[in-house]
Amino acid sequence: MGSTKVSVRKYNHSRTGKWVVGYRDTAGSRRREFFATRSEANSRADQLKVDLKNLGNRSLGLTDQIRIEALECSEKLASFGKTLSQATEHYISYLRTTERSTIIRDLVCRYLDSKKSKGRSDRHIKDLRSRLSRFSDSFGDKFVSTLTTEQLDQWLLGLNLSPQSVNNYRTVLNGLFNHALKLGYTQTNPVDGIDRHSVKVAPPNILTPDQLKRLLAASNPLLVPYIAIGAFAGLRSAELARLDWRDVRLDRGLLEVTAANSKTASRRLVELSDNLRAWLEACVRLNGPVMPSGFRKLVVSFRQGCKIF
Repeated sequence: MGSTKVSVRKYNHSRTGKWVVGYRDTAGSRRREFFATRSEANSRADQLKVDLKNLGNRSLGLTDQIRIEALECSEKLASFGKTLSQATEHYISYLRTTERSTIIRDLVCRYLDSKKSKGRSDRHIKDLRSRLSRFSDSFGDKFVSTLTTEQLDQWLLGLNLSPQSVNNYRTVLNGLFNHALKLGYTQTNPVDGIDRHSVKVAPPNILTPDQLKRLLAASNPLLVPYIAIGAFAGLRSAELARLDWRDVRLDRGLLEVTAANSKTASRRLVELSDNLRAWLEACVRLNGPVMPSGFRKLVVSFRQGCKIF
């Protein structure tokens, strides 16, 4: 393996390390260790001589095949500025991670359980399960640590969805693999290398009071509460989807958005304006969801027959 020479010299450039032990490691790199006293330095030097000699004796027993393989690998690594030792440590780290890893199907189950334990809404869990089930159908039996950025990028492109929908899937996968990182199932998050798609967002249309009045008058009576509350109380679509008639207090002139229904997970009260109360009084119920059954079909049917704008 080369010379086992170990030197001990006086060192005048440090207040604490007055003696330096110099040698070359198994990769041929120069090493120096500093000691406060000559005695400590000599003891370390003696130990190094024994260790290096033993390594040298072991190297004499290497077969020609191993020597040739080591030389070829060293030459390949040299173009990247890396050594055999570095490559070995990197691969050992990869193997250890793979041994700790799990398959995608199991990771998805653990991730969903984690989200439930943190109190995420049923709607959020349902969305995660839907997207991750589709992902699991493609990669369920693959080990988490083996998936690459290219594989995930190709899978996202193969969904044939709109740019915004692809971004939504990317966000879900990013959360999944970040969870895998925390659990030690992978060394990297392959989603980090995937760029988000550009999405052109059109400015929202703002209805005039007259347009809104005509919209409500022409709507299916089942849709009126949903539209009126969204227009006059400013609730988000997700909050409207969770809203129950028990939260609409016409007698008190208030609408309650519970913490469980709020996007910000905080309770708030919304004062009912006079025009909103007027629209709701004709269709108020004691309980049940404000969003009617078959909501999407009602909206599609209304859009197809709507000629008020």
